[in-house]
Amino acid sequence: MPPVALPTGIGASRRTKDIGCPNARSKYTENQVKKVTLETVARAAGVHRATVSHSVRNHPSIPQTTRERIAEIARKLGYRPDLLVSIYQAYVRARRTPQYRANIAWIDDQPSPRDWFDKPWLQNYLQGAEARSAELGYRIERVRLDQYPESDPELLVNRLSQILAARGIHGAILPLVAEPALGAGPWRCAVVEIGRCKVGLKHTKERRQRARGWNAVAPNWFVNVQTAFSAVLELGYQWPALLVSQWHDCSQGFAPRGGFLAEELEFPPNDGNCCCCSKIF
Repeated sequence: MPPVALPTGIGASRRTKDIGCPNARSKYTENQVKKVTLETVARAAGVHRATVSHSVRNHPSIPQTTRERIAEIARKLGYRPDLLVSIYQAYVRARRTPQYRANIAWIDDQPSPRDWFDKPWLQNYLQGAEARSAELGYRIERVRLDQYPESDPELLVNRLSQILAARGIHGAILPLVAEPALGAGPWRCAVVEIGRCKVGLKHTKERRQRARGWNAVAPNWFVNVQTAFSAVLELGYQWPALLVSQWHDCSQGFAPRGGFLAEELEFPPNDGNCCCCSKIF
């Protein structure tokens, strides 16, 4: 009985791939062998896999020199993190209950100790800071300045720095502080400033010291007032006005009034139905 010829599409395709295209298979196998993982980098660097994992995420527990050395080895080996694994690990870490790390000082110089709880425009600052700190394992500790009646602001900052260090607090938040010297004082811990008070900072040296010492988060009053102005017009109001205290306007470098006046220049000419004005008190 003569041999039966197999159809081209059955059995022949696999032989064609193996015999006719040897390069494709060898390259695929070669890529599998050369896949660089955390274990590969750890063996090349002579460290544990966990050290490499922390290093590629710039974890502060790994010394800077070690991170740089591991990063250079990983670059030479061609290491590329697995995106799906990274996403999953981030999801797992986010679900964990954060362990307590340390306290962060909340420097409170408001007139009343209840201001951060009773005044609506201040509540979100403290509540937001407490919520975010808790997510990261930190706790907010309020420090009232009226407990330390030093007349010299520099002495006050020095004493506060010593007190915070004695309590084991190495970070402080300056939220909307009214005393400008607090923003220019020689703090001995990490500081983040919320809002920038410009009252009393007339000297260029003070401004430079204040600008380079730490990070600051502040609202853009010029743009905020412009946005509010446009929103009022979109709501159908025809008499937009700005009421702002002279102290607040001055403390923000006259940005609130500047934003309003900038929008006022773009306002259509008064036809008897529309008008806008600013009031400083």
